[in-house]
Amino acid sequence: MFFQWGLCRDNFIQIDDPINVDELYVPTPSVVLRRYVHPVAKKYLRRALLTNQAVTSSYGERIYVSRLNIRERRLVNEEACVKIFKQYGFDIIYPEQHTAAEQIAIFKKAKLIAGVAGSAMHNLIFSDRDTRVLFLASSGWLVVADNLITSHFDHPLGYVIGNPLGYVGTHKRTQENWVIDMQDVEEAIRKHFFTQY
Repeated sequence: MFFQWGLCRDNFIQIDDPINVDELYVPTPSVVLRRYVHPVAKKYLRRALLTNQAVTSSYGERIYVSRLNIRERRLVNEEACVKIFKQYGFDIIYPEQHTAAEQIAIFKKAKLIAGVAGSAMHNLIFSDRDTRVLFLASSGWLVVADNLITSHFDHPLGYVIGNPLGYVGTHKRTQENWVIDMQDVEEAIRKHFFTQY
């Protein structure tokens, strides 16, 4: 990674004893969990990971990121979501079936991205700023990282919110399985992806 930033082994020294320096630069944190991702960190991370990237995506510009094969925090009616997204021309991807390089290529190529909230959607950091994004999320699992990752995008981030099973009007953080209203999903697809802002 350092080599891709133009640094080599000779640029680093090992400090074994106390030293005196004329100038000292202390970097700001590149990430403050749940609060901040430094724009320069995004830039260099993208550059490091995409340099000499020979992998290309065989998927189209519309993708739906599925969690059907993941056991935790399951969207119990996700198969119905998959059918709706297929009707709108979305390719369905299962990130766990792809290498990191393949996932990067898929997200870089896509222009309309929808998916169930989770770490696979954080590949959005590799997407272009004109990408439109729609999250399907449980009211019991809303995370600030989703907004931070897409904060530089040209289009507003979209959400369709479902509820954990046994929902009784509270919004406590939970890994419980959840459901979403299919009419809400279809309306969000039409309005968020196919309407001009």
